Amino acid sequence: MSQSLTDSIFQVINKAQESNMAALRNAEQAMLQNREIMEMVKSFALSLPDDKRQEINIYVQNITQGDQVMNKNEVRMGDHTNINGDFVVANSIKNSFNKIATSQAPDELKELLKELSNTINKILEQLPKDESKDIVEDLDKLVDEAVKEKPKRKYWEVSVNGLKDAAEKLGEIGKPVLDLISKIAPLLIALSG
Repeated sequence: MSQSLTDSIFQVINKAQESNMAALRNAEQAMLQNREIMEMVKSFALSLPDDKRQEINIYVQNITQGDQVMNKNEVRMGDHTNINGDFVVANSIKNSFNKIATSQAPDELKELLKELSNTINKILEQLPKDESKDIVEDLDKLVDEAVKEKPKRKYWEVSVNGLKDAAEKLGEIGKPVLDLISKIAPLLIALSG
């Protein structure tokens, strides 16, 4: 066997080893992320009052392609709430649900906010991460202000406008968000006094 052929074989073996090491590092990172997800869900479940706790199912799938590990994450709660995808985004949505559930806001507003959160979560599955984070930030800020005893219009209105703009840009898939906002805004106006 010639020296150049031997060198080529060793190069291929080294590349394969490097690729395997990268895949192992990514798999290890995915496992750490999965543990983090479990802790977030556990803390969420424990933060709910006893009568509000529900069945929670967690599905985590790690798909390895070459040296890349892709995560498919989903949390299903007993009230038919599903949280999918990026868990930074999902954690924000989960926090919104928690704020809504434990707030003293009127029931109608709580239900609409919860429906808005579910609707946005479903839409986010279809969007790139960078677009998702802006929408989730607007949702989070809206919920923060909306669940207060006397929401300040100048604060919740900015979030409502951000969600409207994003929904309008999305076209048909954004229409349910626009419909929900049109129901939420009058309630918030009444509460803002």
